[in-house]
Amino acid sequence: MSRGLSERESEHLIVDGFLEPIILKMHPGLRERFRKAVREAA
Repeated sequence: MSRGLSERESEHLIVDGFLEPIILKMHPGLRERFRKAVREAA
């Protein structure tokens, strides 16, 4: 992975860095379902 990150670390960076601001705007009931779906898809 780029910058010497493992695949898992890269996925975590994508979810937390890029998608988290979008996730925070979602309905609270959908947030965890969306996070889980993104992690499973990666």
